[in-house]
Amino acid sequence: LSKLSGTLPVLFVFGNCAPKRGLGSEPFQVALKQLVEIITSSKAKESTDPVPLLITYDFRLRDLAVTFVDALITYEQTQPKPVNSEQKWHSEPVLRRGGRTFHLSRSHSTETPPAGPWSLVYLGSSQVCRTQSTDAFTLYRILLSLPEVTLGQAFSVDASTGAVNPIQNQIQLLLRRRSYLIEKAKDAERVGILMGTLSVRDYRLAVDRVERLLQRAGRFYVTLVVGRLNQAKLANLPELDLLVLIACPESSLLDSRDLLVPVITPFELECALGSGYSTRSWTGEKWWLDFRDLLPGGACYCSESDLIPAVASDPDADSHASGDVSLITGKLRALPRMNPEVISSADQGKANCLVTRTDWSLIQSEMLSSRSSRTWYGLDPTLGQHEVSHLKTGRSGVPTQYDSEQAPE
Repeated sequence: LSKLSGTLPVLFVFGNCAPKRGLGSEPFQVALKQLVEIITSSKAKESTDPVPLLITYDFRLRDLAVTFVDALITYEQTQPKPVNSEQKWHSEPVLRRGGRTFHLSRSHSTETPPAGPWSLVYLGSSQVCRTQSTDAFTLYRILLSLPEVTLGQAFSVDASTGAVNPIQNQIQLLLRRRSYLIEKAKDAERVGILMGTLSVRDYRLAVDRVERLLQRAGRFYVTLVVGRLNQAKLANLPELDLLVLIACPESSLLDSRDLLVPVITPFELECALGSGYSTRSWTGEKWWLDFRDLLPGGACYCSESDLIPAVASDPDADSHASGDVSLITGKLRALPRMNPEVISSADQGKANCLVTRTDWSLIQSEMLSSRSSRTWYGLDPTLGQHEVSHLKTGRSGVPTQYDSEQAPE
């Protein structure tokens, strides 16, 4: 669970789903045997170290997952034995990725990873095989946060049937989709910072960091609090080119296929803004879903000056800077550079957020100018422009023949 800020009361509700078939049934015994054979066959012949296996599950199947781990331990005895989370909640080392915690044996620490590939088993429902399902995105978030796991050694086990399914093809489709969204973020000029949480710790620091990065890049931004995202709410924001979702790791990776505005994570925004420099670039190997990893002291922290360098005072010193070609529009775009005058004016604008009424006519807003260029503003209620009238009795009856109509002869 994410660490909370303590400003809002939070109630955690966990379900408990019991599958129709238990682990003692024949399909699950076949699945256990198949998993052990696949994992052991991937082990290098000259290697004497055991193959690391990470087991994750849907929170509704916690009891079944514990039984599944015990069944693997009894089926395949290894040295050292797999670490049971029920027995060693505070064992070291602990691997924390994507908002989840994995308890490892001491021979498989994060500082000295094994030479061979890691394996992962996800215990969930059959919906994980569908690319657009919620269970599939839960598994995708875990895989994107674990570069140690080889995609060819990642499997999902259906809790209802015991079927073992590889997930390499599904994850490749997701990576292509996220790469497309990063390319869209490079072309975005008007960005909305979407508040997806008000209870996770350090969420305000993440919002401030995104605002400063957008200021350095010269992008227009606005902060939004709309609750749960849906198509109807985003239809009211046609001027925005992009949304950056600030949320916990379990809900930050959002599928925006049905939304009018693409939604990305703060890490994807930093990759888009710093794509022309070597300080921040994404190659598909690892994804940082927890925004706290991007803050100072985090595992993936990068200073703002390194992400978006300042404009050189000497014009000749910046002559080597190259541009970039958009893969969406095919147009040439310049790399984002920070202008000190823009930052100082932005800070001054925050300090003078309270203005007198006489100065309101001088305020210019890009959102207002874009709204004035619309050809249709939506339905006009024309409030106060109609005469007051008394209530009248409406029609009644079936649609084929109302009571006020004459009956056919």
